[in-house]
Amino acid sequence: MAGTVTSNANSGPGTLRRVLNNASAGETIIFDLKQSNLIRLKTHLPIIDKNLTIDGSNLGGKEVIIDGNGSHPGFFIEKSGTAPLIVLIKNLTLNDCISKGGPGGSATYGGGGGMGAGGGVFVNNVATVTLKNITFTACGANGGTGGNGARQGAAGGGGGLGGEGSFAGILSRGGGGGGLYTNADDENGGGTEGGDGQTSFPDTPAESGGDFGGGGGTNINFAGSAAGVGGFAGGGGGGIAIKGGDGGTGGGGGASDILGGSGGKFYDNFGGGKGGLDIQGPEDPQVGGGGGAGVGGAVFVRGGTLTFDSDIENNQTLTAGAGGTGKSSGENGSADGMGIYLMNGATLKLEPSGTKRISAQISGQGAIIKEGAGTYIITSTNNYTGTTQINNGTLIVNGSIKSSTVTVGASGTLSGAATVGPLVVDGKVKPGNSIGTIQVNGNYTQNANSTYQVEIDPTEGSSKLAITGTAQINNPSTIEVTALSGEYDIDHQYTVLNANGGRTNQYSTFTITNPNELDAGALTISYTPNTVELTFLTHSDNITVTALSIGFVSNSILNQVNHSQSDLGFEQSILRYYQSFCPCKRKKIRPYLSANYLHGHYKTSNYTLASPFSLSGVVAGLDYWNQTDLIIGGFFNY
Repeated sequence: MAGTVTSNANSGPGTLRRVLNNASAGETIIFDLKQSNLIRLKTHLPIIDKNLTIDGSNLGGKEVIIDGNGSHPGFFIEKSGTAPLIVLIKNLTLNDCISKGGPGGSATYGGGGGMGAGGGVFVNNVATVTLKNITFTACGANGGTGGNGARQGAAGGGGGLGGEGSFAGILSRGGGGGGLYTNADDENGGGTEGGDGQTSFPDTPAESGGDFGGGGGTNINFAGSAAGVGGFAGGGGGGIAIKGGDGGTGGGGGASDILGGSGGKFYDNFGGGKGGLDIQGPEDPQVGGGGGAGVGGAVFVRGGTLTFDSDIENNQTLTAGAGGTGKSSGENGSADGMGIYLMNGATLKLEPSGTKRISAQISGQGAIIKEGAGTYIITSTNNYTGTTQINNGTLIVNGSIKSSTVTVGASGTLSGAATVGPLVVDGKVKPGNSIGTIQVNGNYTQNANSTYQVEIDPTEGSSKLAITGTAQINNPSTIEVTALSGEYDIDHQYTVLNANGGRTNQYSTFTITNPNELDAGALTISYTPNTVELTFLTHSDNITVTALSIGFVSNSILNQVNHSQSDLGFEQSILRYYQSFCPCKRKKIRPYLSANYLHGHYKTSNYTLASPFSLSGVVAGLDYWNQTDLIIGGFFNY
């Protein structure tokens, strides 16, 4: 069964919004947009909480573009209940989709701002989601601002994910917390999953927020009550006494002179900002709430597995929520993961068809697995701390994944100009995009039946593994060299592996994929305690010279300096020429010229000087190295 989107409008019959709301589990949503392939959002889309396929290939023409208009997010996918949630979205562009954390309510004690996350796609809990042939352009995540300290009202509610915290405007009611895309009301009621503010009539405490909701604020009359704590992504409510509410990855609520609410943290000091603390006294405190975090500009994965066969351009954006202002201002939030943010326990499975690219930063504590025969190119300075497992195909890293431990499986290849964490290779490692270096921050282990692929160049050096720790080579293992075209110099040395902590063992197999590029030269491999070296040598000692003399030889005087006689044969002379002047370089025509001059005196029988003499000679010619080891040439000698 398929639901068909036929209207570009934001709402109404045939729109994406209406089709999503009416879709049944297992349905495929397709598009038949005749007039335009652009759908411009005016509000957030319905939450996807059932098994669906969305195919934007568009029967009516070009691939569908969903435009968030700089204010609205793309898809929010959330598992509900115990049944598995499986969602496939393919063949569309998500453009200018922005997730905004709700601002905290402004009041005497401001609420904390909510978290903004996953401008293009937000994957919640343990949903299994596949994104295939999706292009993310100019998506972003903005942390909510902390509520400002004001002269009126009690304490403000914390912002939610997309929902604004409120302030009631009267001293007997604290502001409600914002919810998931829903604002708190103007009294004290929280939005969806947002906590209600404290009230006096009836006497109810401030509530904490649920997932994506902000905590409620306290009122002015109950000094012993704590403010509501923000749920995941929510900001804490403002607190008049005891302390402000802590944020749940949102900003903390402002508080009196006891303790400002802590900003919710993902790890260490990254997350929402801390709420302000009253330092002016109770007469006119004006305390700001902390700003919310902005994370995952294009994609945020809270849990589960995201299978990715899509491109993320490098024009995504992040904005940390600013702390609320006042006589005591809240702290700003943090921002991270411009491309993708992976929470602890989340997995990003890269499974490309062909070649795909992620050009924006990947952050968080989750793991990456490379599957499939295709190639994924990762750029940017990525700081995710989970592991990287390359099971199949090629992962090209032109940037940094230095906080991740990398394992290359037997059918996988790691390539690129990269900085990586500790590296274990069971498959292939190939530094550079031709000539280049992989920096290993930690130890390097090359296991049995694996291959280190190296390229060398006459002028630009070679591929290289630069290792801060130790290098362990477990045999049987191979180093495989490809020589690029050019003229190689004798005794040119290449350091292809350097381990600051020392090297253990040698490669059992050393191969050259294209030895003809070296002409008659050879590469040798050698080892030091820390390095693996390649050296280019000539094979001139093995040259057999066969020549045809046409009768131009008058005196065999070549190379006769320091010799008592000038009777050197032709073959000796020409062999010495090749050894000394033209030792096996590149295939091409090469001219040569050599001249010699000898001056002295004859000696008499009693060893006195007699008449002087002088000898001179010149040889000029051409030689040509063909596609084999045959040398063709001619010369003139006088």
